[in-house]
Amino acid sequence: MYKCAARFLRFSVADLAAETGLPEAEVESVLRRLTALRLLRRSTAHPDLLTTVSPESAREQVTRPMLQQISLLQADADRLRDQLDQLVPLGAEIRTLGDGFNQLIVFDREVAVIQLRGNPLGAALIRDPHAVDFIVAAFERAWAAAVPFPTAHGRAQAIAASENIKADIVRLLTAGDEDKAVARRVGMSIRTCQRHITEIMNRLGARNRVQLGHLLHQQEATASAYFDSTRPSGSGPAVSASHSACQAESPG
Repeated sequence: MYKCAARFLRFSVADLAAETGLPEAEVESVLRRLTALRLLRRSTAHPDLLTTVSPESAREQVTRPMLQQISLLQADADRLRDQLDQLVPLGAEIRTLGDGFNQLIVFDREVAVIQLRGNPLGAALIRDPHAVDFIVAAFERAWAAAVPFPTAHGRAQAIAASENIKADIVRLLTAGDEDKAVARRVGMSIRTCQRHITEIMNRLGARNRVQLGHLLHQQEATASAYFDSTRPSGSGPAVSASHSACQAESPG
């Protein structure tokens, strides 16, 4: 369809329907997809007509916003690392956790401050010793499962981060979480999460989501071990600014 459209300087749906012999509804559906891919645009001189865009220009239009977003995220990650680098020499310990952990501050194991439900800008002050003990125990379990936050970052750390995220996604899918819940818990968009799931399906040889679920439940330990084994040895997972981090525990 694109090659046919490229023969015209400007064209309408009716022009392409007549040229290809296809129904106008089918032609219009294809043109909508080509427009979404930036391969077509409205003619400046004749807004009711379309004109083709070169694949090179279309690719630049599609990738430029992505590259800008990647650059912004990398800058945020670098700023986060710079801030954390200042805390480590002061005795702070910082770890990361694939599964989300709500904001929490505990003072001397006597007072806890937690985030309000439905209001991320609000906080609740808890002094009840039983509730505080429970909160501390929950944090310590999460802390034990977390890994040290890496200050260096490069190709090895990026690969390790991707494998670490996939291992977390496998565990959440095995637990029965849906895509939206998995994305929220690992701190990424649902589209990015689904891309990771597609890569997991390819690795495990699953042809569809039903077969993936069957394979994950049938070989739960094997699937998790596979992704754990693909992480480069000796390097902790690099974590972007959007990946969930445990609250740093004050020394002493």
